[in-house]
Parts: sequence; structure tokens; C-alpha cells
Amino acid sequence: MQPARPLRAADVLRDWIPLALSWLLMAIEDPFVVGAVTKLPDSTAQLAGHGGLSFPLAILIETPIIMLLAASTKLCTDRAAYRRLLFFSHALAAVCTVVHVAVAFTPLFDVIVGDLMGAPAETLEPARRSLQWMTPWTWAIADRRFHQGVLIRFGHASSVTKGTGVRLLTLCLFLAVGLWTRWLDGAALAGGALSFAVFCEAIAARCFMRKVLRGPLAEHASPPPGWKSIAVFYWPLAITPLIGFIGRPIGSTAMAQMPNPVDTLAVWGPLMGSTFLLRSVGHAFNEVVVKHAGAHGARRTLFWMGLTVGGVASLISVGFATPFGAWYFEEVLGLEPQLAELARYAAWFVAPIAILNCMHSYWQGFLVHFHKTRAITESVVCFLVVDCVLLALGVWSGKFGGLVVAGTATSVGYLAQGTWLWWRARGLGQVASELQ
Repeated sequence: MQPARPLRAADVLRDWIPLALSWLLMAIEDPFVVGAVTKLPDSTAQLAGHGGLSFPLAILIETPIIMLLAASTKLCTDRAAYRRLLFFSHALAAVCTVVHVAVAFTPLFDVIVGDLMGAPAETLEPARRSLQWMTPWTWAIADRRFHQGVLIRFGHASSVTKGTGVRLLTLCLFLAVGLWTRWLDGAALAGGALSFAVFCEAIAARCFMRKVLRGPLAEHASPPPGWKSIAVFYWPLAITPLIGFIGRPIGSTAMAQMPNPVDTLAVWGPLMGSTFLLRSVGHAFNEVVVKHAGAHGARRTLFWMGLTVGGVASLISVGFATPFGAWYFEEVLGLEPQLAELARYAAWFVAPIAILNCMHSYWQGFLVHFHKTRAITESVVCFLVVDCVLLALGVWSGKFGGLVVAGTATSVGYLAQGTWLWWRARGLGQVASELQ
């Protein structure tokens, strides 16, 4: 019997390139949103309300459904498993949507954003309107991530890219109509555009699924996974981003207590959205590792690819801290000069995130492949502890700007998370090689 062919870089790139392109297209949407908001009245408060407050809250609420992409990539082996996981994803999305409605449309919003987060008064109403317009966001995200995972599993990663293209086009259409009619303020326009675009992307994903439903998923190969096994597998994955994204509103809360809070919150969203352009290649790497982790020679090939691409992305992200960054934030995104300078300076402190994100995906991919999902939750707890401690120290000292503290806390927290993932995932790739 001949040994299995080692995993080649070309095999990885065949899946990674379309997924990375998909994430890059998603990342591009943030500059479009910021650019539209800056062309409307009261742009600083509107940017602070949407990017600094409502968007982090919306992400936090949707966190239990984020890992549906990895779960469906791994578990949807046939039609029976697909149906069982689809029902599970809808139930999870319904719960998250109820929570979103409760926060956006009841006095709970004032308690969370006004009292607990201590947001500046002028940002409260823009944040509320943005969050209300983002109500369809969670369910649409859940549906499209679930179906995209199935597409990736059965070799249709390019369909994911096409769906993201639909998302970007419909986002731009919504923003263009909003700017032309002026029927919404900046924060509401941003929230509405994101919701509409993701809804259209979810429809596209369902359309692309037809070829999979008529092909690889047409037959029942085995009994569907039991509810208990799904819960045991998915619970750590669901709680992981929830714990991690708690850091976003905590970061917004901390920045609201530091000097110049409105400008700081206004810059934080565009800064992280812009660096997301480069961090996105790491997000795309996760599902690629999940798919190929069991291949012969996967550990070495995937490690060096993740390290190389992540390192290049971090080096490029340093460009946001140069005069190019000042030009980009002011001329492309339309930030006021003092806000553009704040963003350029803060870019130094978030530059390491790109390479760390790639390596997170590498280690997480092996952990998901071998059903060691609890370790991922543990790693995010490490991130949150380090992030919160550094934010608290920044608020207590009062000597540093909010962007410097938040950027440093995020980068160091990512480093702590990566260290824990490395520790828990060590040896898993070797196990795969020995089984060949």
C-alpha cells in the first residue's frame, strides 16, 4: 500500500484563495459604510454610535452563531446531518434574534449602553437607531454561515466568494440610495445597509446550495448526529466567540471613561474595520485547516503557509501607521484631520493582530478537526482576562489615550490566546500524520 500523498501548498491555496477573497470583500464594506456616514450631518457622533457602540453590541449578540461555519463544514456529511444541523442553526438564530430585539427596542438599551457602558449622551440615539436597523442581521448571518460551511465541505468555496460579491453590491446600492434620498441619519443608514446586504448574501448562499443538495447531499449515508453530540461539539464553539466579543463592548466602555471619548469611539470602528482588510485572510484560514488537518503532512504545510501569509499581512498593516494611513483615513474614509491622525497613530498598536489571527486559525482548525473544541473556549478566556486587565489599568492610570490602551490590550490579549492555543494543540498534527 502506497503512503498517502503529502498535503501540498496548491491544495491549500485552492480553498484558501476564494475564502480569503470572500473575507476581503466583506472587509471592504466597512470603508464604504464609514465613507457614507462621513458625508451625512453630525458624522462624528454617528460614527461613534454605530462603529463604537451598536456594531460591537450586535456582534456580541450574534456570537453564538458565528462558529456555525466551522460546525457545518465538519458535521454536514449527508442529507440527514444537513437537516438536523439546519434545524439547530435556526433555533439558535431565533434565540439570538429575541435577545437583539430586547436590547434594541426596550429600555434595556439605556441600561446597557447608557448606564453600564457610560456612553456619551450624544451617541445614544444614533447607536439605538443603528441597532434597531440591524435586527435581521443575526438570523441572516446564521443562515448564510451554515450554508457556506456546507459549500466549503463539498468543494464549492468559490460560491462563497460569489455570495460575498452579492453582499458588497447590495450594500453599495443601499448606501447610494440612502445618500441620495437622505431619508436616514448616518448610524441608521449604516445598520440598515449591513442588514440588507447580509440578507441578500444569505439568499445567494441558498441558491448556490441547490447543486449540493441535488448532488453530495442527495443520499443518506449514515444516521444524523444526535442532539447530545451536536451540543457537546458545538457548545464550546458557541461560547468561545461570546466570551471573546465581550471584550468589544468592554473596550468601548473603557474608552468612554478615558480622555476625549467621542473622538476615540468615532475612530475605533474605522480603525479596526480598516485593519480587518488584512486580518481577514486569517479568518479564512480556519475552515481551510478544518478541512485539511487530517491530511498527511498537514501540520508542516499549514503552519508555514499561515505564518508566511500572516506575517506579510501584519507588515502591510503597518502602512496604516505611516503618512499613507493619514491620507487613507482622511481622504478615502473622509475622517476629519484630527481623527485621521488619531487613527494613524493607533495603527501601530493593532498591527500584530493579523499574524496572530492567522496562527489562531491554524491551531483552532486542528482542535476543531479532532473535536477538542473546549480548548478554544479556554484560549478565549485567556484573551478576555488579559484584555480586561490592561483596559482596567488604562482607565485607572488616566495617562494614556483610549486608542492606545484598547489597541495594546487587544494585541496582547491575542498573544495570550495564541499561546494557549499552541499549548493545547501541540502534537495534534503529528497524530494525523501517524494515522496515514
